[in-house]
Amino acid sequence: MSANTSASGRAQEILDSIGENARSSAGRSWGTITYLPIKTGIEWVLALVLLTALLPLIGVLALLVKLTSPGPALYRQRRVGKNGRIYWMYKLRSMAHDCERDSGIVWSTPGDPRVTSVGRWLRDTHLDELPQLFNIISGSMTLIGPRPERPEIVPHLQRRYPTYRNRLQVKPGLTGLAQMRLPADTELAAVRMKLAHDFYYVDHVSLLMDLRIAISTGMYFLAEVSRIWSRLAVRSEGEAISRLLEIAPIPEHDAADQDDIELPEPILTHSPRHASSSRRAQPAMTDAVLSS
Repeated sequence: MSANTSASGRAQEILDSIGENARSSAGRSWGTITYLPIKTGIEWVLALVLLTALLPLIGVLALLVKLTSPGPALYRQRRVGKNGRIYWMYKLRSMAHDCERDSGIVWSTPGDPRVTSVGRWLRDTHLDELPQLFNIISGSMTLIGPRPERPEIVPHLQRRYPTYRNRLQVKPGLTGLAQMRLPADTELAAVRMKLAHDFYYVDHVSLLMDLRIAISTGMYFLAEVSRIWSRLAVRSEGEAISRLLEIAPIPEHDAADQDDIELPEPILTHSPRHASSSRRAQPAMTDAVLSS
């Protein structure tokens, strides 16, 4: 058995152990039993307040989606909720209408051609998730918890990770611990770390953790909005430069002359006696990091 296979197997054992802990401790932890009903009530009130305040914004965004691409502004999608219950989750449409007729049910990937121009902005800021406030008020979701998966994909995940359904001990959330630390799922192998985060949340859910996740979500949203506006602020200059380069490209050396170009030697920024320690081999990162 190779080292990589052994490390992967060890990581799977650790993940299964975390999943079993999540299943058992969710039922016996006094703190969890006490907090979860309080959490549901607090987040229901917060969702109602947020929906009241953000309803005009949701209406403007829905109109923007409707005007920029054919199809409905809102759409619903089946998701797996607490204890495996199937429910309809609502979102602002960010992809071409009925795009899965050709692609089938697949995860979205970076640069997905199915995503519309407005939809890309909505997905970057996660504003397309705002209609899920209706799901929270209806009782199928909470503000913070593991993100819900589609029922068509869950069987594949369960075959790969037998303890997968143990993340369904709590209601799915609009945001969550895994979402604040990891990128979106694009393949089965990427699910392992998300599951570890979900199991940890189920096992340790508390008011303090939820507050930290809420603060992290707010900071993430502000950072994404700032990044988008910073690009828009200089977009006209960038477009002007692109047009100029099309008219008068910057001259380059021919490929045959590239070997004749001499580049300056790199400048040492530290003393030679520290060089050996800076070049010391770093430990390879494998799936076994789950054991830390």
